Amino acid sequence: LPKFKEFAQRFLARVQRECKASECRSSESVIRTHLLPVLGERRLDKINAADGETLKANLYDLGRSPKTIGNVLTMLTRVLRYAMNECELLDRVPSFKPPKKLREQRRQRQQGIRPGEYLEIDEFDRLVKAAGSPRLRAMILLGGRAGLRAGEIRALQWGDIDVANAKIYVRRADCRGIIGLPKSGVTRTVPLASRVRA
Repeated sequence: LPKFKEFAQRFLARVQRECKASECRSSESVIRTHLLPVLGERRLDKINAADGETLKANLYDLGRSPKTIGNVLTMLTRVLRYAMNECELLDRVPSFKPPKKLREQRRQRQQGIRPGEYLEIDEFDRLVKAAGSPRLRAMILLGGRAGLRAGEIRALQWGDIDVANAKIYVRRADCRGIIGLPKSGVTRTVPLASRVRA
């Protein structure tokens, strides 16, 4: 069986063919930065749950957040599942538990948004007033009042705004200069709030 570093190139080639540019970049970055230094020389069938614990411990020692550690473990699982399901190189994939702190954060998120995770109305108003230019003010309003992501705001064009019907058509997103579909992979329509419209 191939070593992880060899198979990772095969996995990344598949990601390159099938995924958006943002996912290609993040997959390559996680594999190069976090997985190859620890598992690069290991054969695929020799990677086990203990390796996941070692990986977690190393990432904690480097000061990585629980979310980053969870993302790294998820990427490792994706690579190994591809080896098992698509390439039939493995009989099973070990289970890598995300950090306890991340599991707790997910549980809290399921219970709703907590104070401190969003701006109060007066805080948002102060942020809008502090914007140094009309363009920045419009971007803040599009994010805060229309719910657009940063890449969707950067890719927005005048033809996407229907002032007469008070709608914004979110058709594309900009990821480091590469224009593609929004994160969900589909276009959507959001209301054009009066403050955003003004």
